[in-house]
Amino acid sequence: MSAAVSFETRTRQTTDALGNTIVSRSVYNRTTGRYETVQEIMVPYDYEITDIELANLEKIRYIMVRKNGQTGFISGEGGPVDPVMYDFVEAQSGRWRTRHFLVGRGERVGLLNENAAPVLPVVFSAIEVDQFTIKVTHPDDYIGYADWEGHVFLPIEIGE
Repeated sequence: MSAAVSFETRTRQTTDALGNTIVSRSVYNRTTGRYETVQEIMVPYDYEITDIELANLEKIRYIMVRKNGQTGFISGEGGPVDPVMYDFVEAQSGRWRTRHFLVGRGERVGLLNENAAPVLPVVFSAIEVDQFTIKVTHPDDYIGYADWEGHVFLPIEIGE
C-alpha cells in the first residue's frame, strides 16, 4: 500500500439490476481524494445479510447470510465458505482461538474455524471448546477429543 493511501475505509452495500446485493470494501486515497474499491462480493438476491466480518482494515473475511430460516457463509473471495446451510450458528470466542462457530442441523453439531471453514462435520451430539481442548460426544455416547485440523480422537476399546 502506498503512502498516499490512508487507512480510512468503508463498507457499502448496493443492489444490482437483478436484485443481488454487492458488498464492497473501499480504501480512501489521499492523493486522489477518492475511495478506491479493493474488494467486491456478490450476495445472491434471495439471501439476507446478517453479519459482515472484516479480516483486516481492507478485506472482508466472510459474510454471514440467511435463507429459508437457515444460516450460511460467503467467503471474502465471493464463493461459499461452506455450501451447507445450518439450522443454527453460534459464534464463540476463546482465549487461544479468537473466534469459532458451533453449527448445527437438527440434533447434530459441528465446528467451523474463525474463517467459517469446516473443522468438524455436523455429526456430533455435543461439542465443547475451551482454551486448550475440543471435546466431542459421538451420538453413541463415546467421548473424545479433536484438534483444529479436524482429527478426532475417540476412546479405544481395550479387550478384557
